[in-house]
Amino acid sequence: MDGPTNGRPPRIDVKFETGQIAFESTDCDKANMDISKGKLVNGRQGINWKLIADTTLNRAGILTAEYILDVTQIKIGIGVANAAAAAIAAEAVRLLHPSPNIL
Repeated sequence: MDGPTNGRPPRIDVKFETGQIAFESTDCDKANMDISKGKLVNGRQGINWKLIADTTLNRAGILTAEYILDVTQIKIGIGVANAAAAAIAAEAVRLLHPSPNIL
């Protein structure tokens, strides 16, 4: 055993929770919210990242957006986390400001 990684290579586990992006449905009860937690949202994913629903607000009918990095592909020291984080930032800007004129 090699410390907390149990002999496996160390990995990155990164989530970006957003308070500005939420998904709302008046038909969504608590049970369905719990089922939706952690699920991919509308196919929104890219190289080493994906957008999932989260129950951060813990309010019926509202799920928040949470971007996560793919820890199965991103390992410490291989230099791909920064590109995935940049893609997440660009995706979040597109969701918040869908105008084609946004920089």
